[in-house]
Amino acid sequence: MKQSKPRYNHITKRKLCQISVAVLIPLLNLSEWNIKLRFTRRLANIAECYAQPEYKKAEIVVHLIELGKLSSKEVITMSLHELLHCITWEVTTWNARLSGTNEHRSEHSRQLDEHLQTDLERILYPLIESAVLSRLQMLGYKKLDLTTTQT
Repeated sequence: MKQSKPRYNHITKRKLCQISVAVLIPLLNLSEWNIKLRFTRRLANIAECYAQPEYKKAEIVVHLIELGKLSSKEVITMSLHELLHCITWEVTTWNARLSGTNEHRSEHSRQLDEHLQTDLERILYPLIESAVLSRLQMLGYKKLDLTTTQT
């Protein structure tokens, strides 16, 4: 089926997130996974990933309102960050098991996991940026401003 060109050169953050995830899945060697992307207005964070590596399944849930506050670059990095959870999920769950019911250890383990995702995201982003931009241009969207959000 031929994809139609967008009517406008503007891309919504939701569409950018969807395209980013679609481009990143094969680049991260997650093509065999069944990854669902869902948007909601009820979420404590900007996004969350729930992975089941033993079944090669994952669900990424994104908060629509918070997504709209991100820059284009932040949407792409958030997509990358959440997909990276699929790769590191087993380490994350192992750390959680080691932490047991100790609240301090559990929080420390969660923070280490988030730092790992963020470090990997920073390393990989320069390698994936051109692939996402190429796909967007192929779909007819003009070059995006990939600067971070202005505060």
